[in-house]
Amino acid sequence: DTVIPTPTGLKTMGELQDGDFVFGGDGTPARVVKALPVQKNRPVYEVTFDSGATVIADENHLWEVYTVANRRWSHVSGKPLEPKVITTK
Repeated sequence: DTVIPTPTGLKTMGELQDGDFVFGGDGTPARVVKALPVQKNRPVYEVTFDSGATVIADENHLWEVYTVANRRWSHVSGKPLEPKVITTK
């Protein structure tokens, strides 16, 4: 029942389908590649973003993030900043 903002209005997590659009981390529409059935009776965590927004996410949810470590590495090395994929856990 987590509410997700989409370009066509609010939807719950359970209503999302493959091909739907949600707002990505940069605020632009991003296509849902694979919407899995809602998982029940699994460990979840409350995730708080820099903006203060929070979401409840399964421990195996994948996130593309920029860590402090890879920001520092990019700054020191002069190489482009590369995101890292991590799980909620």
